[in-house]
Amino acid sequence: NNDIGKFYSSPPPRHLINMPLDDGTILNMEVIFLALDRADHVRKLRGLEATAIWLNEVKELPKAILDMSDLRIGRFPSRNSLQDPNDDIWCGIIGDTNPPDEDHWYYELAENNSQLDDYLFLRQPAAVKRVKEKWQVNKDAENIHNLPKNYYQRGLSGKNDAWININLANSYGSVFDGRPVYHEFNDQIHVLNTIDFNPSRALQLGIDFGLTPACVIIQHYQNDCVNVIDEITADNMGILQFSDIIKAHLARYYPNAHVDNMFCDPAGIQRAQTDGISPIQILRCQGWNAKPAQSNNFTIRREAVSAALSHLIDGQPQLRFAKKCHKLRKGMAGGYRLARVLTMQKGEFSYSDKPEKTQESHICEALQYAMLGLGFGQKLIKKNAIQQEMAVTDFKLF
Repeated sequence: NNDIGKFYSSPPPRHLINMPLDDGTILNMEVIFLALDRADHVRKLRGLEATAIWLNEVKELPKAILDMSDLRIGRFPSRNSLQDPNDDIWCGIIGDTNPPDEDHWYYELAENNSQLDDYLFLRQPAAVKRVKEKWQVNKDAENIHNLPKNYYQRGLSGKNDAWININLANSYGSVFDGRPVYHEFNDQIHVLNTIDFNPSRALQLGIDFGLTPACVIIQHYQNDCVNVIDEITADNMGILQFSDIIKAHLARYYPNAHVDNMFCDPAGIQRAQTDGISPIQILRCQGWNAKPAQSNNFTIRREAVSAALSHLIDGQPQLRFAKKCHKLRKGMAGGYRLARVLTMQKGEFSYSDKPEKTQESHICEALQYAMLGLGFGQKLIKKNAIQQEMAVTDFKLF
């Protein structure tokens, strides 16, 4: 708006604002617009001397941007330019965002860190809320008078619950493009705020190999209920180092717990070409009772988990997850998914028959190996074995 100052479009765009406020104060302000959606954009902040910084859509920004912004505020005006260098000049960072995932750095700051005395996190009333299994516009929602008629009612139309939860109901979560492998999973039903570790029962572990190894920690009960009590993931790490990470984690959070079995990706029986040792052999040398899962067939692996998701025991889900299993929950909610592909013949979209490799796929597959090891999916395993036997049977023609 050139009525309140001149706007310069040359990069970076700037707006020099000069306008009177209602109390007679003259506002002189320079607003600089910067794109900061990549970690390497930190360089744009270096040397910046600002009074305050406004970060828009914080969930799309890397943590490095917030960290550097914290050191660039309060630099203008300089102390030497003030009549009294001891004057207290306000400076700060303001941000806005829709809720991110629970494994996002923002969630960690806002929900899991009690030492942030300089931060204030404010949550606006949700635009919609769920009433008796139906979404309704929240009468306490803000700014409705400035929106078109039936704006939020129209916004609900054609959207799935995951999208509505984040964009309208102001809840943490994820939206994914593709078909979730586990459409039976419901975070509201299968996730418990607290799942207590039972020291009288052994732990069962599920392991997925590769340079992004993953481990689920499970307790299996006599009534066939399964509690997934924890997860461990790593990036760019070999299995020997990951074994040490698991041991340290168990010693810290589950002292004196007995680990019964470690059910592994069956590919882990293959020996490396470099030293002739397989990942499962390495784990056994480390003292684990490591076993390959009975199958690596995707349909069988999926069924071993989905059957337990769909089954109730004493009115409770047979398979339950601790709330702290953030990556696993994200995967179950759609991060572990079948990719959407374009069918060239018809020009229509369909879905691949195998899941994409994503950040969440490894921990979900670790769960599959654990469930197979615990005996789930046996009907499909036997059926598959019979089919394979029939396929290799020799027939003599007369």
